[in-house]
Amino acid sequence: MEFNVFVIKQQWPLLVDGAIMTFFICSASLGLGIVLGLILCFGKLRRRGIFFRISTVIIDVFRTLPELVPIFWIYSAGPLIFNFRITAEGAGIVALTLYSGAFLAEIFRAGLQAVPRGQYEAANSLGIPVFWVYGVVISPQALRMMIPPFINFICDLVKVSSLLSAIGITELAYHASVISGETFRYLEIFTVAGLLYFMIIFPLSMFARFRERKLKLAV
Repeated sequence: MEFNVFVIKQQWPLLVDGAIMTFFICSASLGLGIVLGLILCFGKLRRRGIFFRISTVIIDVFRTLPELVPIFWIYSAGPLIFNFRITAEGAGIVALTLYSGAFLAEIFRAGLQAVPRGQYEAANSLGIPVFWVYGVVISPQALRMMIPPFINFICDLVKVSSLLSAIGITELAYHASVISGETFRYLEIFTVAGLLYFMIIFPLSMFARFRERKLKLAV
């Protein structure tokens, strides 16, 4: 089968627009997910109370559900229950924010708990306020251990964002599907779409591996 480069040149702007939308959706979801993840993380660390129970439920639900379920539920069922219409982009960002928050909460919690207990005890013995204990003593050490899984999660988030094409968000996978259906040039279009995803994800994956190796050498 002949590989038609002309089709790629003709459809390239649409594929780039899809990649830009993918970047926007992932960036917005990741930013909001970090905030939600921190809230859920500290709720889980409390180990008791209503805040702990709510955080645990949210984390467990969105870590176990297939990603398509909250995407379709928020977009289709959410407006029926809350009587509030939401755009496809808004529904996608909300769904991926909840997905990100649940996974990032566990990444943050694992990083904080990986810091030796003696660090907490030494800071407390010096009378350092709790806020400064976490902000100055614990967080810098935990951050080093969080970076590799955090970057790996970003890679997963980019891949999961391709599911948003199911609700009509014009991200990269959506444009690739529509263009290939119109031109019947599946080989060319999905090859280019795959290369664009690779160009986004591979550098992040390599950086995560580099940080993992550096962390092992430092231990």
